[in-house]
This record gives sequence, C-alpha cells and structure tokens, in this order.
Amino acid sequence: MKHEHKDTASARQRANVTSLSHYMPQRLPIRHEGTRRLFRLWESLRGERSAPDKDELPLTDMGPLLPWLGLTEADERGRQVWRLAGSGLAMLIGAGLEGQEVFRRWERFERETLQRMLGNVTTHAQPFVAQLALRDETGELAVELSAFPLRDPLMRTRLALLLMLPLTNEAVLFGPAEDARLLGLRTIWTTPIPGVEGSLTAPRPKGAHGFAPFTVIPGGRRD
Repeated sequence: MKHEHKDTASARQRANVTSLSHYMPQRLPIRHEGTRRLFRLWESLRGERSAPDKDELPLTDMGPLLPWLGLTEADERGRQVWRLAGSGLAMLIGAGLEGQEVFRRWERFERETLQRMLGNVTTHAQPFVAQLALRDETGELAVELSAFPLRDPLMRTRLALLLMLPLTNEAVLFGPAEDARLLGLRTIWTTPIPGVEGSLTAPRPKGAHGFAPFTVIPGGRRD
C-alpha cells in the first residue's frame, strides 16, 4: 500500500535552492550509530589535516558499512558524479551508478542542494549530514546521508566519501528510490591546522543550471 506524504516546504523554498535555513536546524542530531562510527574513524585518520588520504581507510575494519558507502568526485563541469557505489546504495537508489551524476533523477531542490553540499566536501573539505525520505512506488524510507572529504594524492583532488544508512529495518523491501524529500541538513564544522598538508586543487563548481555555487563561510551571525 502506498503511503502518502505531506511536503511542508513552500513553493518558494523549493524553487530557491539557496534558501536552506528551513532544513538546517542548529542541532540536527546524528541518528545512526554507523554515521557516528564513520565520523570518529574519519576524525582519527585526518588528525590535523583537512582530510585523510583515501588509501588510509581501513576497509577490513569497515565491513558492515561497506555496502552503504560510495565515492563521488567533481567532473569537468563541477558536477558531482559517482566514482564508486556499494551494493546497498545500488539497492536504495539504483544500479550502475558509476560515472552518473549524483542523484540526477531527483527533484531539483534535493538534487541541487546535495550537489552543492558534496561540492563543498570536495572543494572546501566541509563534511555534512542530512536526513532524507526516499520514495519508491510503495512509500517512503527514512535514511541518513553523510559525506566526508578524502584526499586523492595521485590526482591531487579531493573526493567525497558518502554514506547512506536506512533508519528503519524496512530497507530490504525498498527500492530503488524514484525521488527523495529532504528532512534536515547539518554542516559538520572542522578546523584543520594551516600548513600541515600540501596544496591540493579540486575542480570548482561553475554554477551549472544558472545557480551560483553555495559556499560555507566560517563565522557570521549567531542568532
């Protein structure tokens, strides 16, 4: 039976992808233990750098998380595309993701918002966590999405290590998602030590589809 949903975002908010305050509460909790585990691992590996090298990931110690992990990178247009995607991601959002634009079939608001957040990961080493309701023909599945920067020393760029974990046990009967609804979004602030790592360049988004790149600026107002 298909479950109906109620979208609380106004037409103005959904049309203007730069208006994110509705989705960015100050204290959005990290709900899944797997997300917290990956964050602690990533923090321990990076030390005082902005990001660890991708080859430092201890894949043998990450067994339960591996199916839900993916890697994205910026293409020549500054759009995020899949480099790798685990079997869990394939089940949730579709098979054959490698080389495709990330979330390309989703509605414009969710697609462009997450493209910009992933762009901040690869360009500015800025992690984030989001909560989403994936939609398939039977209803919705709540998931937690997080992304953390990794260095690719060979290509001298950054990648985004993406983790998408179901928040219920109904994932085995779900998918692939036709669309998604953004429920919450939170930037994870980190402070690398200047001069600890060598310079790294990453393709900078060029404002595809007429939108200026979303940039997180440290500091600012505190309401």
